[in-house]
Amino acid sequence: MKKKLLGYGITTAIALALILAYSLIKNLFNQTNITEIYKILSDGFFIAAVMILAVVAMSWLASKGTFYSLSYAVKMLFSLHNWSKTKYRDRQSYADYVAERQSKVGYFPFYVSWVGFICLALAVVFMLLFNKYYVG
Repeated sequence: MKKKLLGYGITTAIALALILAYSLIKNLFNQTNITEIYKILSDGFFIAAVMILAVVAMSWLASKGTFYSLSYAVKMLFSLHNWSKTKYRDRQSYADYVAERQSKVGYFPFYVSWVGFICLALAVVFMLLFNKYYVG
C-alpha cells in the first residue's frame, strides 16, 4: 500500500511540475482573460497526460519483450568490437538471451496511469470551459 501511495505521489508531483512549467512559460498567472486561462490549463493538463501515458505505454511494451531484439543487437555489436578475447562460439545466443531476460522481467505499476487519465479528463473539462466562454 505504501508503494502505491508513493507511486501516486511521485507521478502526481511530476504531473504538477509539468503543468506548472507550462503555465509559467505561457504566463498564466498574469492573464486576465478567462478563456486564455482555460486554454492554458487545458494545454498544460493535456501535455502532462500525454507524457505520463507515453511513459506507461513504453514501459508496458518493454515489459512484454518488444525491445529484446534491439538490446541483443546492440549488445552483440559491442561484443564484436570488444578488445577482450571472447570467441564467437562462446557468445550467448538470442534464444538464451531472451530466456534470461524473461526470467528477470519485473512488474511495472500500471496504477500510475490513473494520474495520466485524470490529467486527460481535466484537460477535457478545461477545453469544454474554454469552448463555452470563447467568443470567436
